[in-house]
Amino acid sequence: MATPAVIPIRTPRRAVATLASQQRERELRYKRSIDRRAMLLDRLEARVNQVNAAIKALAKRKQLALARFEKFEESLLTEMAGLHTNRLTGMERVLTSKPNPPSLQVLDESKIPDAYMRQPPIPAKEPDKVQIKALLVRASADEPSEADTAAAAQLAGAVKLVQTVSLVRK
Repeated sequence: MATPAVIPIRTPRRAVATLASQQRERELRYKRSIDRRAMLLDRLEARVNQVNAAIKALAKRKQLALARFEKFEESLLTEMAGLHTNRLTGMERVLTSKPNPPSLQVLDESKIPDAYMRQPPIPAKEPDKVQIKALLVRASADEPSEADTAAAAQLAGAVKLVQTVSLVRK
């Protein structure tokens, strides 16, 4: 019958060193992974900022193009009025001026009878979250007043304070 292998009670130094180096390597890999994730967040945030800047630039370009369009259109309408015509004919295209539907300009709202006034709908009730939050924070303080405690007890089960967590990069 063969004798079982002897299991040493103490781990050899080489094995301990190997385990320690493996642990250090895992920690280094994890730290590198964290750095890569933080750099990815930086790049994504920079991309969002670039897109926002592009949106602002495009909005400005749109305003300029619209102003140029309206100015040119107005000059054509002025030219048509000067020629006493409502139609300009080119080789391939025709420009025509036509009156728009009438619009109303209110000069003095107080002189308009009630029959011609609209009443906007009353907005639905909604909780005042700022006031409720302040009350619950005061009620959870070290020494809350009896009024705050009683008011918070009325709100029990209807609301609760929630605190989220955000990621801070350095």
